[in-house]
Amino acid sequence: MTIEEAIFSYLSTYAGLVPLISTKVFPDVVPQSVELPAIVYTFISSDKPRSTVCGHHGFSNDIYQIAIYAKTRAGVIAIKEEVRKALLGTDGAGYHGLMGTLHIKQCVDVGGLRGGYDKDADEYYDQTDYQFTYAY
Repeated sequence: MTIEEAIFSYLSTYAGLVPLISTKVFPDVVPQSVELPAIVYTFISSDKPRSTVCGHHGFSNDIYQIAIYAKTRAGVIAIKEEVRKALLGTDGAGYHGLMGTLHIKQCVDVGGLRGGYDKDADEYYDQTDYQFTYAY
């Protein structure tokens, strides 16, 4: 399972998100035919695994932007809270465990916070970058 498949699988079935977005989780862009709200995940960067004197360390660090789109500000706020619970845990320490079949060592918020209202699209949005450290 790839990290992208794991992110999709996890967020599209997370109990706190399903009532808010159903399974509307997409790579890179929300399809035009899809009614908001929805979540988009986009690859930002990767710390490719490097060899050490002991060999490969067995973990990869990838940063993905998680963007939330909704017709109301309240909708974005509600979804953002559930995404944060899903990826950071209720204590904010960062998710660790299985996402699908991929073992996540830790997921942390690495900033990149952006949000607002897009007047042309008539939608609210929030974008946050998360780093996923996982076994490969």
